[in-house]
Amino acid sequence: MLGNFRINVRKEPNESSLKYSKLYCSLCSSLRKNNNSLFSVLVNNEIVLVLLSLEEFINGEPLKSACPSKLLLKKKDIYSHASIDKASEISVLLGWIYATDFLADENKTVSSKFVTSQVERILRKKSNRIYSKLDEETQKIIDEYSELTRLDSTNFDLIQSKSYDLAKQIFVEIANQTALPENEMEQYAHIFGLIGKSIAYLDPLLDIVEDKKSNLVFNPIMANANSNNHSIAYEYNLFLDKYWSIESEIKNQLNSYNKFSENFIYILEQGLENNAFRIKSIVENFKEEKIVNEALLSRVFSPNFCYETVNGYALSRYLAIGSIFPLFGCELPGPEGCFEGGCNGCGECGQGCG
Repeated sequence: MLGNFRINVRKEPNESSLKYSKLYCSLCSSLRKNNNSLFSVLVNNEIVLVLLSLEEFINGEPLKSACPSKLLLKKKDIYSHASIDKASEISVLLGWIYATDFLADENKTVSSKFVTSQVERILRKKSNRIYSKLDEETQKIIDEYSELTRLDSTNFDLIQSKSYDLAKQIFVEIANQTALPENEMEQYAHIFGLIGKSIAYLDPLLDIVEDKKSNLVFNPIMANANSNNHSIAYEYNLFLDKYWSIESEIKNQLNSYNKFSENFIYILEQGLENNAFRIKSIVENFKEEKIVNEALLSRVFSPNFCYETVNGYALSRYLAIGSIFPLFGCELPGPEGCFEGGCNGCGECGQGCG
């Protein structure tokens, strides 16, 4: 649940993308209100997706909030609701876990680790207060997941299992602030558990090119290739097949359970489709060897879909450049430019394709 699930919108905003955007801005506002402007970088697409799934139960007070990406000169429509404030607390916790994971990565530069260590110290203080207010089950899962992160665990079966548990429990924490019926909680939580599990598989699939250049980073695909005496291509195909299986399970859940809102289904499907494009882009740019067979790439994509700039977990970008204040733009999906590397030549954005 630490990011990498990128959400996209069309050039012409529709009801679903506008609703998502409003909740995105609401979460950003809550993070700034309860902390300070720097915390707006912790907006997480998966957390916004949780709020979108609960939209009919979030009848918050409509407000206006100054937007930091517009130098606070423009105000955005937002909601004020207990579930959004809880989501902002969870976002801070995830930020701390991410910073801890970043520091455990031996492949990071000294300068980036120095910046991250300062951020981690600030987030740890905030997280300790938030942690104490969480349900005991949530605390237990966070402890287990954080331990895996700190130890830089190579037990991928455990990692993907705990990713499922963490994502599921995060939903429960936020949903408990709404009027979601108790008998629907498990079904909703399960689909977010699957999303968390899919992200655990997605990360090594997308990181394979960079990880292959370094021996300092654990990638389960490469680890399996070494231990099983297989090629990376063979293990990549096995891993990708598992990811597609989880994606299919998510889609089956959407089709079989009729309680999910149309807005949530639309945005989630766009996120899944974008992930498929990103995997395809990685495969096509892996020049050293053909690591995937065409059968596993035969996905169905919308013919007229243009991707917008959105980072699934904003903190990583700002840490990488030594800054944590998004002065010149937020991570909200919008019409300004195509998603880097994801343009399919549709021409809808009017920007042209490089």
